[in-house]
Amino acid sequence: MALQAGDLVAAEHFASHSLSLYPKHATALAILSMVCFKRSNFEQAAEFMRQSLDILPGVAERWMSYSVALKNCRQESEALSAINTALKLEPNSKMALNNKATLLNELGKVDEAKAILARLIKSFPDYGRAYFNLASMHKFARGDDFGNLFINLNKNIVKNMKRKVDQRHAFFALGKYFEDLKEYAEAFQNFENGNGLSNQGINYSVGSDLERMEGLKKTFSKDSFWISNLKKPALDTSFPIFIVGMPRSGPALLSRYWHQAQRFTGLVN
Repeated sequence: MALQAGDLVAAEHFASHSLSLYPKHATALAILSMVCFKRSNFEQAAEFMRQSLDILPGVAERWMSYSVALKNCRQESEALSAINTALKLEPNSKMALNNKATLLNELGKVDEAKAILARLIKSFPDYGRAYFNLASMHKFARGDDFGNLFINLNKNIVKNMKRKVDQRHAFFALGKYFEDLKEYAEAFQNFENGNGLSNQGINYSVGSDLERMEGLKKTFSKDSFWISNLKKPALDTSFPIFIVGMPRSGPALLSRYWHQAQRFTGLVN
């Protein structure tokens, strides 16, 4: 309950207390993993979830969470193995199939990723995220196989998709589809529809930003687990390098390349 309410301190306290009484409490370990994840402490999140799964391996949702934590630790191959385990437990999980496709895309297996998303769309035509991810991976041409899926989507999004989050993803996907076909009026209309739905869910607060910044300062303090367990770079310097850029322009990809080099140590996006 504390975790669902966003009270990470209380959630951590209750989970730690449960573990002091029963060290093999799989749910408590999973809660600690989710607390660490929300604090962007992905390495510790993965470790707690691994311990939880060692005790109770038959929970697909936890394998998915483990996969996401590993992905954020830049362990894509291990993350893919975890998501495959989740799919063995729940073969028709929309989220697991979608996550597998995005992982395959990051591993350079784009055709395999697109094939999974196409099958996902055919099985669950109201799942907007699958359209969104397929559109981000594919350059559409008039009459291609993937484009036919979007022709059907364009008929009536609101009628066919009940959840606004699915509608939003679908509008943005259609915007990309029509942009590739150079039908810019249709593209802008769909982007506008998607942004309209996005704006409905915005409840911006400066206080929440300040709270998040304070949390990041605590997470990355000099004596924190995250900093103390960083690999020591070959070039010992205290000067940080910040990689910034517009969305989809490549800063995350560049940071991954640098993180693989021995002279650099990466944190998080």
